[in-house]
Amino acid sequence: MKITPIISRIITLCPTFTRAAKNYVWAYDSWPHADDSMTLPLCLIDELEHDSEPNVLANSAIQQRVQERIGIYIAAKIVDGANEPLYTARAQVRDALLGWIPNVAGAEYSPMTHVSGKRLTRNEGPDGLTWWLEIFATTSQLKHTYQS
Repeated sequence: MKITPIISRIITLCPTFTRAAKNYVWAYDSWPHADDSMTLPLCLIDELEHDSEPNVLANSAIQQRVQERIGIYIAAKIVDGANEPLYTARAQVRDALLGWIPNVAGAEYSPMTHVSGKRLTRNEGPDGLTWWLEIFATTSQLKHTYQS
């Protein structure tokens, strides 16, 4: 699945990641990496995996259901146990993606579902940087006809 529609949706529906007319949402492999000038919270989006079921057709045709899992990485600053920036960001992402049907040319997807969420890192130091991963899934069909 293309990441661009997910980025657009999060930018549009998650004001936590848009400040001063600048978006803090990137595809995982194109983000500028956090430094002292990076404003938190920020959001990174990555394809995690595709799980395909067996082919249900025969005789020169393939049709498989594919579940695609998307990772939404959220970085937030948590100081003195104040988790509100992380909770707010997670709630906005869930509201934006739960039940949403990605509109991607050439594919039909099911509504997005939430698979899991977990803390990846937590810095108890003065910078308070915490990374959280939300995993969402959607399904589509792979279809192909071939000649043997």
